[in-house]
Amino acid sequence: MINLITLIFSFAIISQPPTVLTLDEAMNIAFRGNLDIKIAEQNLLSAKADYRSAISNFLPTLSFSSSYTRYPDEKTQTYYNFDPVTGQFTTEEIVSRPKAMHSSGFNLSWVLFTGGARWANVNINSATVRMQEYQTSITQENIAYGTFSAYLGLIQAEKAKLIAEEALQQANENYKLTETMYQIGSSTNLDLLRAEVQVSQQEGNLIQAENNLEAAKNSLCDILDIEKTELTAVEPVFKEINLLSLDSCQAMAINSPAVGMAQAGVDIAEAAKRTTISPFLPTVSLFGAYNWSGQNYEFDEPEYYGGVQFSWEIFSGTSRFHDYSSAGFQHTASVLELSDAKQEILSTTEKDYLSVQSAIAFWETAVKTMQSAQQSYNLTLRMYENGMVTSLDLFEAQNTLEEARLAELSAYYSKYTALAKLLSDMGILKTTIINGGIYE
Repeated sequence: MINLITLIFSFAIISQPPTVLTLDEAMNIAFRGNLDIKIAEQNLLSAKADYRSAISNFLPTLSFSSSYTRYPDEKTQTYYNFDPVTGQFTTEEIVSRPKAMHSSGFNLSWVLFTGGARWANVNINSATVRMQEYQTSITQENIAYGTFSAYLGLIQAEKAKLIAEEALQQANENYKLTETMYQIGSSTNLDLLRAEVQVSQQEGNLIQAENNLEAAKNSLCDILDIEKTELTAVEPVFKEINLLSLDSCQAMAINSPAVGMAQAGVDIAEAAKRTTISPFLPTVSLFGAYNWSGQNYEFDEPEYYGGVQFSWEIFSGTSRFHDYSSAGFQHTASVLELSDAKQEILSTTEKDYLSVQSAIAFWETAVKTMQSAQQSYNLTLRMYENGMVTSLDLFEAQNTLEEARLAELSAYYSKYTALAKLLSDMGILKTTIINGGIYE
């Protein structure tokens, strides 16, 4: 009993997500437990099973049948025959129903040619497998991007809370400074009231930052499909972003899962079109049988036969022509969808690429703005201590610094989120993360 309790307790500990969660751990949890990925994987297994089933249609069919019938008794029938030589009638007893009858046999059938329908069906299932593989990749890319974004959102929320705490601490220090200056007559009552308002405002900002942090934790837990818990993110060591050229990114994006799915759709439509041709062609098959039977536990001489069957439906209305036309239209539509998918991925890649460039430039500007705001605040604080500026100037400089720090924080993680979006649309985010292309 003690061992069972220990086992249950140990399992409960293992099942609980870690309080301190790294980005790699978050990715592993997402890929292991996400229901969308599991559904996509099961659909892929189903498509592979259908493909193997299509292959099996090329094999012959062998069947065995056997029957045994027993009656209560044997029935006979008497036949009278007249012999013209002797001029007498003779009788003959013939069994009309034996007491027992049995028969068994093997039957073989092998369809050799069906107008190419089976090969077309194999191609359809093969393309369906590829389509499901691409769909699984798209699902994994979406989960990778969602997890990456939510994790960075948690880090950003944690740091935003620290900024709010530091701003509140600074506001309290400024209040004490203003109170001291008020006592010695260097500041007015209005300055003291402004300092109190500044503290209250920073307290509200801290409460908002704490709420944002809880929302970020819940968002990550939802994506990871784990219970709401106290999570602490560990900031990874991000690598410097070195973008390839736009042409190189677009060339890679052409091979993305989204385009691959569209190409698989073209292959399916093309194979389906071939299936509409097969009804116009003949069907050739082999057949054979080996049977034996008997009565009352006695076997007769077995019999066997075989042959080739050829059938060709010359005319059966115009439905086959309409089916062929419909398949042709579907194939044309799938080709257009492929062209549209390529244009869309090129356009999306260009937008994502420009977003990364803009995010990098915006972060560089935000860094300079934050540095200027820090210098401005430091200078304003010294001038305030010397009575050269008012409290309104000091608190305005503090608010500007806090906003600049938050803007730089948001811009820093936005450039990596934008990069993840670009890689996800290109279909290589998961691989890039596994290979350590974004962070160490």
